[in-house]
Amino acid sequence: MFFKSSLLFCVLTTALSAVINTTELKCPTGWFEYRDSCYFIDNPLEEYEKAQARCWEQGATLLVAETFEEY
Repeated sequence: MFFKSSLLFCVLTTALSAVINTTELKCPTGWFEYRDSCYFIDNPLEEYEKAQARCWEQGATLLVAETFEEY
């Protein structure tokens, strides 16, 4: 599966807040918070599998936008 023109979005979910033992979500440097998740945006165009692997390397998952707000 290929994305012709999309940004790489990685998502860290609320599980991160449990790991860092706090009630307030703190996103890593270079990530931004939206609701209960941290998002990282990068713009290299890659095959789906490579983009997914890059997110996994950071302990995150590749975003699959399901709502307009996520997109």
